[in-house]
Amino acid sequence: EKFLKKMPEYISIWTKKFDHAVRACRWNQAYDACVNNPLDAHRESNFKRLVRAMVDSGALDVLLNMCTQLGMGSSAPLSAMEKESDASESIDLYEIASGVLLTYADCDVYDSRATSSYNTNLADYQGALYALHASQEQWRRAAQSLDLRYVNAKKALSSATGKSGINIQASELQ
Repeated sequence: EKFLKKMPEYISIWTKKFDHAVRACRWNQAYDACVNNPLDAHRESNFKRLVRAMVDSGALDVLLNMCTQLGMGSSAPLSAMEKESDASESIDLYEIASGVLLTYADCDVYDSRATSSYNTNLADYQGALYALHASQEQWRRAAQSLDLRYVNAKKALSSATGKSGINIQASELQ
């Protein structure tokens, strides 16, 4: 079995399954493909892509439910929650989602709305970050994400009107 998991074809199957599941918005299948991908780099990249795709497609509620259902630090595939999981390492979907949403919080709807004359269709990563923290009862982190949202809205408004404003990056918040 170890030999099989090292074969490029085996890794490719899980990567393709993930890609197709994300395109079809089959989030449980995409999650399972992430967990079962034997290559660490692909698994990590796919989890980040999964979080962003879910928020971009408006499936934030599904993401929040996954984080709650799995609990922090679970690595069990969703399809085998009752069965014993053979995944060897723990995957904290909440922390992955938090990191991804914080990374994309700077490229959010505020700058787009303030600087663009046409309607852009960006996801509200800052709102999603707040919802994620609140759903896990991480109130300090939820408050920090609201503060980031306010600062970025003020910064976008100031840049659109030509006034100087507050300059805080998402990376300054923990």
